[in-house]
Amino acid sequence: MERDLLEHILNVSRRMAETRALTPFLNYVVDEAIKLVGAERGYIVLVQSDDSLDFRVKRDQDGRELEDVEDQVSRTVLNQVIGTGQPLVLRDAQQDPRLRGAESVVIFGLRSIMCVPLISRGETIGAIYVENRSIRGRFSDDDAVPLVLFANQAAVDVENARLFQALQEAHDELEMRVEERTIELSKANALLKQEIAERERAEEQLQRYAAELERANEELRRFAYIVSHDLRAPLTNLKGFAKELHYALEVIGSAVDTALPHLDEEQQQAVTQALQESIPEVLGFIDSSVTRMNRFISALLELARLGRRELDLEPIDMGALVQATLETLAHQIEERQVQVIVGSLPDVVADRTSMEQIMSNILDNAVKYLDPSRPGEIEITGERNSDETTFRIRDSGRGIAEEDMDKVFAPFRRAGKQDVPGEGMGLSYVQTLVRRHSGRMWCESELGVGTTFTFTLSNHLAAGDDHV
Repeated sequence: MERDLLEHILNVSRRMAETRALTPFLNYVVDEAIKLVGAERGYIVLVQSDDSLDFRVKRDQDGRELEDVEDQVSRTVLNQVIGTGQPLVLRDAQQDPRLRGAESVVIFGLRSIMCVPLISRGETIGAIYVENRSIRGRFSDDDAVPLVLFANQAAVDVENARLFQALQEAHDELEMRVEERTIELSKANALLKQEIAERERAEEQLQRYAAELERANEELRRFAYIVSHDLRAPLTNLKGFAKELHYALEVIGSAVDTALPHLDEEQQQAVTQALQESIPEVLGFIDSSVTRMNRFISALLELARLGRRELDLEPIDMGALVQATLETLAHQIEERQVQVIVGSLPDVVADRTSMEQIMSNILDNAVKYLDPSRPGEIEITGERNSDETTFRIRDSGRGIAEEDMDKVFAPFRRAGKQDVPGEGMGLSYVQTLVRRHSGRMWCESELGVGTTFTFTLSNHLAAGDDHV
């Protein structure tokens, strides 16, 4: 008997080492237990985490799977064995008062039952249940001894098999998640490659656009320069011809004075009016028009020059630069009793001449266009982030009507009432200089409330940069 027991225990351990899969191993445990005690049927039951019983394997002596084995008898016996952790032998189930009237006892003629706990690390993890339906197969207490010893070793192997299955399931779950993650990463990588390719195409297109814009701007600057110079020649001629006409008119005047007495009164009046009023007035119009056109040409040349002039980049204390600009406007500021508020202004790397022109134009306009009926206030603030530095100049002046906003930065166009001298080029100059510093400029205004001019400068300019 001891040799048979040892053989069954070794068989189970070998099978555990071979299969490591829980269900096939449990089948083998039941088969070996049935052989060990000469039972007709055997079950193995495991305790779940919620303390419920799981009838994992149900087999007969021929190794066939059984159905519908969970009944009042098995439930009663298993609850007692698992609850107490002690083996139970019912030599004659027919006579046991606890099983009287049980369906399996009556219908199937159940004769004898033996059930032993599976104990691992002091905890009952399940039980082995065997039964006989033949009177010749009644179990005795002695039969329980080898089954208990068998169950003790089997419990260790069952627990190991459960742990291995848990590890295998965790491994399978991990593999599945890794596979899912790999698929997700593969998709993400494909999308990233696609995005990078699209971005590269967009950057190439942007570079082409930038090159085309640079060529167009260069052509525009060249065109403005050429046109401005070409226009100057006929204007100079017009001015010279007008001067010649002035001299001719003086000569004609002397001759007319001699001839006038020989004309009738109506002719005298017409000639006198033409020589003394109409012709001088027309010559005056020509002269003023030529002068104004000459100013426009000078403004165009200055705009073209600003677009071409090489920037001399250096660190600039914008607070000091603004204070110096305000000193040049001190008389106007004092005369109009303007309150000027200067916040903490960040330093920048920029072209000093450009910064002086930008601040001078904006602040000069702010003072000029204050509303005399309200207290004047000008506020200058600035802030810096990782990419750009922003400056705001807010005034409490007249403000700009919404329909005039499109004129603000346009050359030779002026918004609102035209009671301040100028050609309407100042803000065009400013916008050009801001763009040369890779910046942006915009205006917000409300009529009768005031105006805020905002411009930005790139923080990534370096010596040698030339921006359009």
